[in-house]
Amino acid sequence: MFDLERDCCELPLRDFDADEVVIREGMRQDTLFVLVEGEVEVTRNGVAVARLDQPGEIFGEVSVLLGRPTIAEVRAVKPSRFRVAEDAEQFLRDHPEANVALARALAEKLDALGSYLVDLKRQYGGEANHFGMVGEVLDSLLHQR
Repeated sequence: MFDLERDCCELPLRDFDADEVVIREGMRQDTLFVLVEGEVEVTRNGVAVARLDQPGEIFGEVSVLLGRPTIAEVRAVKPSRFRVAEDAEQFLRDHPEANVALARALAEKLDALGSYLVDLKRQYGGEANHFGMVGEVLDSLLHQR
């Protein structure tokens, strides 16, 4: 099985100080960051959505895969070290097994999001409020092309 931290050891290391931005939201990039050590906070539109500290966490993948600007900001909470693939598409072509690991990581995020939306719908879906659209969001996610 492909271990991103172990199998990315040929990629250069880059260190970030506490409070330093690793990825700026809304920027175009073709770079993948693989956390080696440290902790980061992920924010989207100024709202904190996650704090992550597990080696092997991948950042920048949505922008790389969709060819769009980044969807979130990643900022080091404490000194952090990453393996960096500056040309992410080439890295993925050269390491096809990395694509399986990346797909698995994305599937886990999608599963967690789906579970959260199902819980919201269960709790608030029948009420006349903005949570009523959760069913539409779930349907859209399941039938996305």
